[in-house]
Amino acid sequence: MHQRRDEPKAETWELAVLFVLLVIGPATIAIFWRMGHVASLMAVTTSSAYAPAAVVPIPPAEPSNLISRVAPAAATYSSPPHFIEQAATQAAWKKAAVIRREQETKQAAKARKAALNKLLAHRHQPAIIWVHGRRYEYSKTLLLRVTGYAPDRRCCWPYNGTTTASGASVRTNDGHLVAADTRLIPFGSLVKVPGYDHQRPVPVLDRGGAIRGYRLDVLQPNFYSARLWGHKLLRVRIYRPLR
Repeated sequence: MHQRRDEPKAETWELAVLFVLLVIGPATIAIFWRMGHVASLMAVTTSSAYAPAAVVPIPPAEPSNLISRVAPAAATYSSPPHFIEQAATQAAWKKAAVIRREQETKQAAKARKAALNKLLAHRHQPAIIWVHGRRYEYSKTLLLRVTGYAPDRRCCWPYNGTTTASGASVRTNDGHLVAADTRLIPFGSLVKVPGYDHQRPVPVLDRGGAIRGYRLDVLQPNFYSARLWGHKLLRVRIYRPLR
């Protein structure tokens, strides 16, 4: 027959501690977990375990230093890149070149049109004209310096200004006549002067001491009209009489 061995008091205490750890410990942890104390406790423990020994505060930078650092960077980013400036310059040059070519083309077209109109006007001029029952034939066109004079002693001194060098009166052809160098344009010829007497043919009936070479003087009604005419460089058509 087996005999029961009496357990010592030490073994009984160990069994009690093991029972507490296995049963009561998990229940206590669960209760604390639900209440949130375990999580906060772990967080506090972790942060305190890994916290640095001492924290040295960093002083803020001076405002002037910040401005000196930021200003060059801001200027760098605000200014456009070099290739963008070069492209803009090239575009401006191209636009200016196009505008200049258009202006040159327009000017050339105007010049061609004016030359064509002048040529057509010259071609449309008749070679033979009739004036006061006489025939005149186109002879030539001269580039002359045309001035004005009047039947006034201030223009015709020492002559009285009532009679021309050809002997005709200054009232001939209603006072529309010219003075020329008779070695170039003889008496009796007709001339068409642009802007004078509506460019109708007028006779060469006078000459003067200052009218030499490629000069022409058109008769005006008075001294002030002659001064108003001034000096003009004109192309004058010459007609010679036919017998």
